[in-house]
Amino acid sequence: MQNPRLTRSQSDPQAGPVVDDGATETDVVENGKISYSAVFLDDESQQKIMEFCRRTLDGGIPERWKRHCDHMTICVGSLSNPKTEDFRSVADTMQKHISRYQDGQKFELNVVSVGHNEDVIAVGVIGCVSCNRNPHVTVATAPFVAPNASNFISKWRMLEATEQFKVTGQLRQHRSGSHGQGAAPAPAAVAQPSQEDAAAEVKDGFVSHFWHEKRFKLGLVKGETGNECPDGSWFGTGTKKMFGGEEPEWPGMALMLGFSKEDATTFVFQETGKTKGGETVNPRTLPETGGVTVASVPVYSFRAVCGTWVTAIDDGPGPEYYMLSSEPTNHFAFLPLEPNSRWPLASGVPPPDGDCSYGMYSMEKKGTGEFAYWMDGDYPVYIIENQLCCASDECEPPTRYKVSLMAEKHRVIQVDIDCGGASMISVTCQSVAGETLARFELPSYATLGDLRHQANKVLQPPEEITLSLLNLRSGQVLSPSEDAERLTKL
Repeated sequence: MQNPRLTRSQSDPQAGPVVDDGATETDVVENGKISYSAVFLDDESQQKIMEFCRRTLDGGIPERWKRHCDHMTICVGSLSNPKTEDFRSVADTMQKHISRYQDGQKFELNVVSVGHNEDVIAVGVIGCVSCNRNPHVTVATAPFVAPNASNFISKWRMLEATEQFKVTGQLRQHRSGSHGQGAAPAPAAVAQPSQEDAAAEVKDGFVSHFWHEKRFKLGLVKGETGNECPDGSWFGTGTKKMFGGEEPEWPGMALMLGFSKEDATTFVFQETGKTKGGETVNPRTLPETGGVTVASVPVYSFRAVCGTWVTAIDDGPGPEYYMLSSEPTNHFAFLPLEPNSRWPLASGVPPPDGDCSYGMYSMEKKGTGEFAYWMDGDYPVYIIENQLCCASDECEPPTRYKVSLMAEKHRVIQVDIDCGGASMISVTCQSVAGETLARFELPSYATLGDLRHQANKVLQPPEEITLSLLNLRSGQVLSPSEDAERLTKL
């Protein structure tokens, strides 16, 4: 790779504008094609980062340096064919995750580190998959230094939880010929589809709730108006009540009502796919119009903070009860409901403030990998004797649930992964200051997800804290999107 002071854009002014992270636009693609894909920050987020750097860095941002601070690169090229900065193909797991992103999708990123040297200032971010070794936003560069110099920062200071802050932006696939280096194309106006034509307008899109890896609590909305969940209307775990006095033959804890919000179980979303869009849900339980045709929405599994997954247990005829188990075998879609009703919104888009009720649908995974609503959504995820379950013999309109996302704070943990052993992998967890916090071993076939689960189990962070793992040997943030990868391949 070229030295950032001698990039082609500086030594040859005719080479074309620089694509942040390693290549000119003419190097990447032919004129008019997608040169790179990135999350472009809104003005308020850019100002927050600039102000943070002015306030926290000795000497602030040098006056003569060029300001950038406009985007975080996801990949070189398009979302459907992502490449690294040196044009290598990316791992299948990352490629599948990036391919689910959509032009115009909104992201909330967490600023978790800051790095700089004599040439460049950048902040490290998490919250979106990136082909970069260290996902970052280039803040400013010295005169005659290209923005890709941020790839050469060797020392990053991890921010304490109290220093971290959020920024927001929108994904754009940048085309060569767009006005200005790093400039985002002007977004097209998007009309909100009506219930009748939602399928035609957005069935090929992907409306994301941006819930992947978000922590939340689940409540039951009481009453037919508003979205309030009083104490006693939140879900926690407890022993499943017996019917007929028989003891259960399966392990686990039932998801039950009866908890205050403070005492309710904290769950974590794991995005597993999406629906095709254009499906008609609740054709029998909302018969006035033959159901509602809905847009494409994400599909999730979810787990408790301790790592156990929400799974339906079949213990005979009747409904299947949701328990905590070791395997993520069940999938759900959450459709926002119209205010004070049980009608799903055709667009699948919750209001901007998120204050709404949701219908919770059990999903089937087809052989093609696509997800479908079980029994067209007419057999809902509902409640019997305070227990969360999936109906099998009763058709009902959607039950109104509250999804309360928790404010996120991240604690960065450095992990030293030693795969030198024949049968076991040794892992050492350290604080950002280098203090050893824990040591444990994993089998040689362990995945990144296994490491993440064990780190949470051993370190036991408070519920409001998410552990962000940093590979001590490579300096790379270990993204949840790569949890299926074996540790020996990292």
